[in-house]
Amino acid sequence: MNLPPGFYRKVACGSDHTVAIRYDGTLVGWGNDDANQATPPAGVYTQVVAGRKHFLALRPDGTVLRWGNMPLGSTPPPDAFVQIDTNDFQSIGLRADGSVVTLG
Repeated sequence: MNLPPGFYRKVACGSDHTVAIRYDGTLVGWGNDDANQATPPAGVYTQVVAGRKHFLALRPDGTVLRWGNMPLGSTPPPDAFVQIDTNDFQSIGLRADGSVVTLG
């Protein structure tokens, strides 16, 4: 897969799809989009992580947004996070107080 033209701060790759954060904080996606995983939501983000067919992105206010095909039970709680990560079936978030929350 080739990156669309532009400059990026961060990238995350799933099984056959990619999402990148542009320098202005907006997201761009490409690749397989059968579960809408390569169609990122509008907005500004500080981090993006990829699962097999889903993504999670962290907003500047610490909230997490997900899209694509998420495993059952992995909807992020409405907490403020400073870091997130995910794999095929589990997602986690790190809170500012140092506690870790399993997101699914």
